Amino acid sequence: MHKGARKGELEWRLPTPARVSNILHHPIYAGAYAYGMRRYNKMHRNSDGVESKSWFLKPDDIGILIKDKVPAYISWEQFESNLKQIAENRSSYENKGTPRRGQALLAGLVECGRCQRKMTTSYKTDKLPTYACNEFFRNQEMAGHCGRMATKSLDELVSQQVLKAIEPAALELSIASIADIDSERKRLHLEWDRRLQRARYECEKAERQYRSVEPEHRLVARTLETAWETSLAEMQKTQEEYRRFDQMTPKQLSQEDIQAIRDLSSSIPSLWLSATTANEDRKRIIRAMIDKITVVPSLENENVDVTIQWHGGFHSQHLIYKAVGSYRQLQEYDRLCERIRELHTKGWHHQAIAEQLNKDGFVPPRRRGVFTYQNVGELIRNIGLQGELFQDVLRANEWWIPDLSTKLGVIQQRVHYWAKQGWVHYRKTPSNKHWIVWADKEELRRLRKLCKTSGSYTAKNHPELVTPKPRPSR
Repeated sequence: MHKGARKGELEWRLPTPARVSNILHHPIYAGAYAYGMRRYNKMHRNSDGVESKSWFLKPDDIGILIKDKVPAYISWEQFESNLKQIAENRSSYENKGTPRRGQALLAGLVECGRCQRKMTTSYKTDKLPTYACNEFFRNQEMAGHCGRMATKSLDELVSQQVLKAIEPAALELSIASIADIDSERKRLHLEWDRRLQRARYECEKAERQYRSVEPEHRLVARTLETAWETSLAEMQKTQEEYRRFDQMTPKQLSQEDIQAIRDLSSSIPSLWLSATTANEDRKRIIRAMIDKITVVPSLENENVDVTIQWHGGFHSQHLIYKAVGSYRQLQEYDRLCERIRELHTKGWHHQAIAEQLNKDGFVPPRRRGVFTYQNVGELIRNIGLQGELFQDVLRANEWWIPDLSTKLGVIQQRVHYWAKQGWVHYRKTPSNKHWIVWADKEELRRLRKLCKTSGSYTAKNHPELVTPKPRPSR
């Protein structure tokens, strides 16, 4: 305490983030006297508002710094290492930041290939997280935005490459993990043996002191007896704790445990995708193998050039695809349109065209889902293809059924019935969706007479009205 009635006394308080930060930044714990460690600022840099703010200076910027002045808890090298680690844990354009639980696996590792600045990771409640280069908003001299992309395709690529890289070492990793577990168990049991030996020694020491006291020193004897009983209770408590630890933790792995570890090591991909694996663990594994990832998103199509820089200096080149906003941004847009024209000319339904496009490997712009009846119809309209009812497919003396029914003054179902009964010549369009009826002037006169008859015996009573004339070959 620096002031008040308890000035000079030591007061213990609960740790808080601010107190822990003060301890880690204060040079006194490294044995150095420092004065003027903070810089204060009361004016907000982005507004005219006033705020109270202070931050620690770097050791080289401190006004007065005298090393080896007071007893040190840690060395000066450890103190500088702590400051460096604190700076690296903070996410910024210079540092990667510490792995966190966010969905994006490559936060802090992705670099823009155009401006060589780190891409930021943004999260939105209704969309997938994205990697974006925001240098355009800071540098007014840039001609345009470098681009952005969803994290999914890039994260999947890097995850596949990491799993491929560690696959050959799976068995060695399993064997090493078994050895590490055994050594850790032995270390824990050795630590418990030392605690038991210490407890027994304290108990035997208290017993010797009690037995060596003179009988007439009753007050001293009672004090030593209390100390002996306390040490006995402490030894018994330690033995009970060790007994529980020994029951819950076997001294060595069973063969079933070893086989389970070996089975898990052979299924690393399933462990990687498991819901029990935290994103922090995936990020630590990636950072242990990859230094940085450089991406160059195309501004014209969905192509993204990716360069992975591995620890050790190896570089690998890859090509992935990002989600785009329109069909015209697709690299294979021309081939997609040509395929749709080909299938549409054959008279395929929209649903059949969508299924065939999915089989051919085409992907919609957003790279979500597959082609459906609706987006195929939208594409057909954008391309300018007409439906069969609007195409010039009628030959001489041919009628669409709606037009013929209007001409004769009957409902369309009646003309359909004549066609099914074979009372008129008809053919189907290439898609088998629409019917086309043939009727010249003579056939129209016969059909008008047929319209005036009704009943189930029409064919029996008027065979001449239900027999169409031969259709001339075209």
